[in-house]
Amino acid sequence: MEIEFKISKDELIVFNMKYIVNTKTYKQQIRAYAVLAFFILLGLMILLRSTLYTVTIIIMYIIFFFFRKKIFNRSLRRRFLRIYGTNKLTDTFETTHLKFIEKGIKTNTRFSEKIHNWNSIKGLYLLEQYIFIPTMNGESLVIPILSFSSMDDKKLFLDTIIKNTNLELKYSYPDSV
Repeated sequence: MEIEFKISKDELIVFNMKYIVNTKTYKQQIRAYAVLAFFILLGLMILLRSTLYTVTIIIMYIIFFFFRKKIFNRSLRRRFLRIYGTNKLTDTFETTHLKFIEKGIKTNTRFSEKIHNWNSIKGLYLLEQYIFIPTMNGESLVIPILSFSSMDDKKLFLDTIIKNTNLELKYSYPDSV
């Protein structure tokens, strides 16, 4: 079986932003972000020792606390833009030809050719419009479902991966990513 797909930088950022907010790592980072801000502002209160500054800092923290997710999401989006803007990932946004071979999944782009062995595939996820396949080396394949010519092709694609990897198809974003 062979398919061809292309995913844009914006699609990949929207995909990551949509699903990453429900992961354990994201929630831990939000908590750490709030605690860090609390200690920084507490330190400022102790250093400045003024009633006016103390009240101002408390109001700032309350405002920060209610908008922390928006602030963190904006920061995360900028990080994704910076990561996906590097020259190392230029082949990510090129037309990709994916083909099953005996050893695993072979992907070809204009710039590179990669083989993802069956034992290097960590999971298989079907998420609304995408198939998400994380691998051991940290690279993940995000395949739009619209790249399949029919639903039978999509089912055959998923069944082939399941058969060769003994993985279970999951319908929620992995918590460990």
